[in-house]
Amino acid sequence: MPEIIETTVLRLSELSDAAKDEARACIRPKARSIPLMNGRTRPKPRIWFSGFWSRGDGACFEAYS
Repeated sequence: MPEIIETTVLRLSELSDAAKDEARACIRPKARSIPLMNGRTRPKPRIWFSGFWSRGDGACFEAYS
């Protein structure tokens, strides 16, 4: 039987300073940076493959603009 799940989504600008810090702390361990030649950094692209067991399985990636 289908189930409806509701989630409230807020933009970072809508959060209090304490909530912003908490949200960043949750994301920080997942983020990995690559140093660039100009001294800046960019997120490390993450590409992984799943088992190709059934239709829809395969390559996955994360992209940043």
